[in-house]
This record gives sequence, C-alpha cells and structure tokens, in this order.
Amino acid sequence: MKPGASYSASVRTVNADAPYAESEAVTFQTKKGVAPEKPTQLEAKAANNAIELSWKAVNGADSYDIYRAKSAYDKDGYKKSRLGSKQQLIRIRI
Repeated sequence: MKPGASYSASVRTVNADAPYAESEAVTFQTKKGVAPEKPTQLEAKAANNAIELSWKAVNGADSYDIYRAKSAYDKDGYKKSRLGSKQQLIRIRI
C-alpha cells in the first residue's frame, strides 16, 4: 500500500455447495507520510510475577502497541496493549 492512496475492500462468504455472497465495498485511505523507525534496544527483565519490557524512544511515534500471546497456543490469540508515545516501559503480569 502507498501512503495517501485510496483503496476499497469487500468480504465474500465461501461455501463449496453454493454460490458466494459478497458484502458492500468500503473505501479507505492510508495515512500520508512515512512510518516511524522500529523500536531498538528492546530489553526484557524478570520481576515479581511479571516481565518488564523497555526500549529506546522512537522519534515520530504516536504510541506503541505491545502484543503478547494469551497462552502458549496460537489458537488462543493475542492481547494488545497500547502505550502513549512518552512511555517506553511496560510491566506485564504473568
């Protein structure tokens, strides 16, 4: 995808025994500008029943999203935490 470009998307149902049905299309536009650099100097430290993650601040980042597995199995999905741009430390209870 290109910055500032417009795109549309729709979703189709799939069934081997019948024709498909399709949603109405939605149109969206990507943000202009370039993505901020990736966080560096990521460190993980064990704490009392928790893990602390820290990293170097990134110029231009509005926030940080932290994803962690809900369990050791992929099928259980992930939990997302959003941190403000000034926060470079999260304590995750285990």
